[in-house]
Amino acid sequence: QKKPNGEDIAPTTIEKYTRVVRKISNDLVRLNLAYSSLEEISDKADLEDLKEKYFSIKEYRDLDKRGNRMYSAGFNQLMKYQLFRQEKRVILGN
Repeated sequence: QKKPNGEDIAPTTIEKYTRVVRKISNDLVRLNLAYSSLEEISDKADLEDLKEKYFSIKEYRDLDKRGNRMYSAGFNQLMKYQLFRQEKRVILGN
């Protein structure tokens, strides 16, 4: 994978984002804010709504702040990935 500037994304960075998305997903299900994994939710509006709800909770806002915005960045990357998948489906007709 590549960054927008063309540099490779380090495997450790990909692993961190994967763990972040998994944690957020588990938290949302545990809080009854989502009923499926974030990876299964492809609608941008649904993801944006879940992101807003998640970070409206002080515990998770503080966690994101302590983690140098890693959690919100991970959520943003997931939304970009889901948008890419949707666009690919439209292009391929799937």
